[in-house]
Amino acid sequence: MPCASCDHLLVAKCARNPEAFRGPLRREFSALQDIARKTGDALAHTVPRPIAFLEHEGVLVLSDVGGVPLETKLHFQANAVLGWWNLATMRNIGRALGGWLRTFQDATAAPAQPHNHRKYLEEFEQLLSRTRQIGISTTALRHVRDQAEAISASFEDTLICAAAAHGDFLPQNILLDGSRPRVIDFAAYRAEAPVFWDASAFAGYITLLASKKKYSSRALGTLITHLFRECETSWNPSLLRIFVLRSMLQTIGYGPDRLQSAHSLRRCENVLIAVADGTSWLDHYMKDSGAPTAGLTQPDFR
Repeated sequence: MPCASCDHLLVAKCARNPEAFRGPLRREFSALQDIARKTGDALAHTVPRPIAFLEHEGVLVLSDVGGVPLETKLHFQANAVLGWWNLATMRNIGRALGGWLRTFQDATAAPAQPHNHRKYLEEFEQLLSRTRQIGISTTALRHVRDQAEAISASFEDTLICAAAAHGDFLPQNILLDGSRPRVIDFAAYRAEAPVFWDASAFAGYITLLASKKKYSSRALGTLITHLFRECETSWNPSLLRIFVLRSMLQTIGYGPDRLQSAHSLRRCENVLIAVADGTSWLDHYMKDSGAPTAGLTQPDFR
């Protein structure tokens, strides 16, 4: 709806069940207020501005940032038929997303955090339980867990650079105006998280997408390569890997495609195992990005 006193549109997010959704709307309103305080004009027009939260009615009013969902762009421009034709577009989008993430993290930088192996493993176990319930084999999940646990334990108490995180940095929450990103839906926002939290969520989702025959793995690889090249090239690859695995489990267990065929489940198992072993599609394109991908066993953060 148009704003009577400004030059942009407003969006009202209304909960059909205010009792159930009041909490997430309140969290998003608080998150956007926090982001506005921390970033100032650095992300102007790329993140909605919080206008009002009507607690009793369960309505959140935001400024509209506009744009086409990245999910839609990938469906039409990174598919197996046309992906090769749109490599330049994927490169530009990857650079823009990496630049947005870098700006967001620079503006919201927080004190370094020690890696908490116990907390990581607890969350990982919950996600494993969920994916096991939908049909991912116990054998595959045990292998993935063993790999993730060994890496996570080796980084116990290692200081990791931190910043705010969107918390759900996926193509359905990214809008594009041309190749310029706009980011929405901050209900899962974290004021402090490892700096690679959002990038690993995005990489995990795209890795699963690239395993589908209807998508062009080359086009999606170009997207990932340039996102990481623009965002950061010094993240520890082993730490990045276990957070990518965490994000993949979350996508498989709670995503819109969670009711999957036996073929899809086996495909997901193979991708999870390859990422856990460092032999995946993602590792190939991370090499192209210039980011280190060798399976390091010693922390290299300072």
